[in-house]
Amino acid sequence: GRRVYVANSFDGTVSVIETLEVGAFPRQIVFAPDGDLGNLAYVTNYSDSNVSIIDVAVDQVLDTQLTVGNFPNGLAVLPDGDKIYVVVDVNSGVTVIEY
Repeated sequence: GRRVYVANSFDGTVSVIETLEVGAFPRQIVFAPDGDLGNLAYVTNYSDSNVSIIDVAVDQVLDTQLTVGNFPNGLAVLPDGDKIYVVVDVNSGVTVIEY
């Protein structure tokens, strides 16, 4: 990954932010609710028409093979984390991923 360094003028510190490579043109990220899948984040990759999964506990991309409709834009995760709803731009449809 790559890192970003941010100067925090008011508290005299520098924050180091590591970046992760996902897919082409990431648009939105949502985090799974607390529970069994609570350490996961989902990212829509607009130009690749897929969704990446990140294990936020270890900052690692787990999967970018969740193919959805063309040009995924929005995401929502059910409170139990079992289903992810992905809004796709081309046909204004919704893809449901059961995880």
